[in-house]
Amino acid sequence: MVRMANCTGDQRVAERNCLVTHRNLPNSQLVRFVLDPNNEVVADLKNKLPGQGVWITASQSIVCEAVTKDLLKQYFGDKTITSKDLPHIVATLLTADSLRTLSLAKKAGQIISGFDKVKKALQNRGVMALIHASDASDNGLKKIAGSSLAAQTTGGADIFTIARFSRSELSLALGQSNVVHAALLPSEIGHQLISAVTKLDRYLQKNDSTPSVGAENG
Repeated sequence: MVRMANCTGDQRVAERNCLVTHRNLPNSQLVRFVLDPNNEVVADLKNKLPGQGVWITASQSIVCEAVTKDLLKQYFGDKTITSKDLPHIVATLLTADSLRTLSLAKKAGQIISGFDKVKKALQNRGVMALIHASDASDNGLKKIAGSSLAAQTTGGADIFTIARFSRSELSLALGQSNVVHAALLPSEIGHQLISAVTKLDRYLQKNDSTPSVGAENG
């Protein structure tokens, strides 16, 4: 069932009911599952696959509960095949989706990489998000954090920070070597990237208690 909620002016947010918690949540906080032609449960991250779907809160522990309690078989029928690895598979898919969106942002010219280039972009107050490798040095992080704070206290908007991915993952996604620091420029693809990484963080959060996406408040 689709429920429209949180109306602000002409904006309406679609909500769905979670199979496990029975809470109504926005689609952005849920993962849709459908059956493939072999009756195996698959995640539909883009919400476009054909067939009847069911929605589960974007949380690895809640998807694990659905698998453990056999709730997907109860929903879809006795012929349903549910992999015990489904919670991990969803995490892998969400990670791949985030890195793919990062790659698209780079191809669209919305990513700047390199310590000095990132600091310059911050000085020009044209940064939507900072991207740091999860294994970046504390020294580099502190220097860029200072520039970020200065940019926001001189009238800039809040700047998100993404620190989910290792330098090898960032380097592969951006097609460069040894990427440690990067900046995301304001753009539609930028919003998509922040949304994708936020969903990944939310999915992993109970298993990895440190969020990797957040707004830096000046």
